[in-house]
Amino acid sequence: GADAYILCGTAANTPENRKEFKAERTGAIMITDPYRFGLAIGAAIPGVIHGQAGYCDYKDARLQHLEDGTPEALAHASIDFKAGKDLHKFRVAAPGDEIFLKTLEYESQEEFRFAWYIKGPIAVDYVDVVCPAALEFCELVWFE
Repeated sequence: GADAYILCGTAANTPENRKEFKAERTGAIMITDPYRFGLAIGAAIPGVIHGQAGYCDYKDARLQHLEDGTPEALAHASIDFKAGKDLHKFRVAAPGDEIFLKTLEYESQEEFRFAWYIKGPIAVDYVDVVCPAALEFCELVWFE
C-alpha cells in the first residue's frame, strides 16, 4: 500500500501454492504466533503507527459499494483524485479492508496478510527488517 508495509503468505501449504508463490524446492517461515510475530515486526519498522493482520476475503470483484449519505461515501466524494488532494480521506472511505480483499480466482491461496501502517507515503519498494525478537514466533520449513 501507499502508507503500509505488507507481508503476504498462505495458510495452505500445497504444491500448487508453493508453485504460485515461487517456493518450490526451497524454504519458508511458518509463523506459529501471528499476533506476537506482527507486534515484534511492527516494533522493528521505524514509524509504524498501527497494524492489521488477517485472512483475505475473496469476492467476485474488489469493488466496495458505499451507501449514499454515509460518512464513508461523503469522505470519498470529497477527494480530488485528479489533483491528488485530500487523499488521506480515502482511509475513512475504506479503513483498511481493501488490503484484505482479493478476487475469487485466488481463493485457493488462502492468503494471510500483515499490514503495518506509517504516517505518510512509503518511498521505497521494499524494506529489510532485522528483528531477532520475531524469531521465537516462527520456524523454518523446507520443501522438497
